[in-house]
Amino acid sequence: MDTKWLCWGAVGSGGVSTQARFHVVDGREEDGGWSCRMKIDDGPYNGYWLDSSDGYVCAVGSSNQRWKFLGSGDQVEWWQDGRPVVISGTKPSGAGSGEHLRAQLGATPQMYTISRIDG
Repeated sequence: MDTKWLCWGAVGSGGVSTQARFHVVDGREEDGGWSCRMKIDDGPYNGYWLDSSDGYVCAVGSSNQRWKFLGSGDQVEWWQDGRPVVISGTKPSGAGSGEHLRAQLGATPQMYTISRIDG
């Protein structure tokens, strides 16, 4: 399986951005929040699925990984199992430069803005 490591902002087209577009698949309410699988919907990894390897968020060809979001409105915490997804200065071996997303045990949860785009 060909793994593509994701830097925060590397998915968006037109240069570095702190926004990324994902297609929510199999979404459902779960434990006071909601969960789903996520498919990348733009940029160089369009059509890849969001997954994690050693906690680092990456793009892969197929995935059953479920991601969980806790919060209300557009401001949510992003989780993978019992680990919050945080912006990490550390990176996996072979990854490019920049800050990477990592699901990390014991990390302080960060808030992310999720905007729904219909159409």
